[in-house]
Amino acid sequence: MALWAILFAGASAQTWVSGSLSFYNTSHDLDSQGNSQSIISQKSLSTSLSPTVGYDFNERWALGVSLAFNYALSEGKSDNVEMFNNRSNMIYLSPFVRCYLAETEGLRFFVDGGVGFGRRHYFERDENDNVFKAYVTPGLSYAINPHFSLLGNFGGFSWIQSRSNGQANEKQWSFTLFDQISLGLLFKL
Repeated sequence: MALWAILFAGASAQTWVSGSLSFYNTSHDLDSQGNSQSIISQKSLSTSLSPTVGYDFNERWALGVSLAFNYALSEGKSDNVEMFNNRSNMIYLSPFVRCYLAETEGLRFFVDGGVGFGRRHYFERDENDNVFKAYVTPGLSYAINPHFSLLGNFGGFSWIQSRSNGQANEKQWSFTLFDQISLGLLFKL
């Protein structure tokens, strides 16, 4: 409680809290070893709940931090035979900078850029790993009134690395447009 009191001491219309619900869905076929008979089909579905607190420095720049709770399911098949079925959950902290680029009649276009640090747990393997993420994602906000705005982020560019026992397990670049969608509500204090 003391942390919240410090964060919101002297709060004005520049301090805000928000929350969002995100969905990410991918599906693709991989040709392993150039052999058309060994096609691997991979599907992933992920959802996140992210409470956020932020501060608008001026009309153009804001700084925020988000705490995300994520659940993911991925499955892979080769020649219609199940190869893997993974479920995981993750919690991560993500500080970010927001730049408002354009505004017209309550509609604002912005770009968020940030990093995330988290811990992921795999249910089937009963393993944990540490995750680092760097990202840039575009978004829109629509002011319903002076205190409430609807938010929407869509796609973006990201780099993710996970580590388990000090060794890099996964490094992944990603560019999506509408595969990853986040919808939320922002309240200015």
